[in-house]
Amino acid sequence: MNKIERLIDQLELLEFLLENRLNDEQDKFEEDFSKNSFRLLGKLEKIENKL
Repeated sequence: MNKIERLIDQLELLEFLLENRLNDEQDKFEEDFSKNSFRLLGKLEKIENKL
């Protein structure tokens, strides 16, 4: 394999790894956002009940 082909293979691998990492980060963000949203909704309900 020549240098250009190896470089292309390495770039494709890097792209794959970055996409996987991005997907993992997106999943974590969505999970955390969902948890925080429910927690904040619970706090809002408590405040509304006090009013």
